Amino acid sequence: IPFSTITRKPNRYSVVCEAAPKKKADSAAKKDRQAKKRQIYNKAKKFQVKTRMKKAYSVMDNAVKVGTLHGNTGARRKSALQGERRLLKSTTVDPAANAA
Repeated sequence: IPFSTITRKPNRYSVVCEAAPKKKADSAAKKDRQAKKRQIYNKAKKFQVKTRMKKAYSVMDNAVKVGTLHGNTGARRKSALQGERRLLKSTTVDPAANAA
């Protein structure tokens, strides 16, 4: 089994090894490989953010329901959290958009 066919959990520091090319790789091909690596890493991070947002919303909603937080305070914090997510989303680079 070639090493490159083994799939594992995406890890920022993982290296996908392939047979060394006989001549220097084309820069477009290299950019494509790099973009694919970034895409895997970024997708994992996006899902992680999404999951943590859901959990944070749930905690805030429960605090409001129990009475620990006032309803408006919970709404304000959820809104601020959503704003931070939107800001983070707008600053990320989309490799597909750059390729076009």
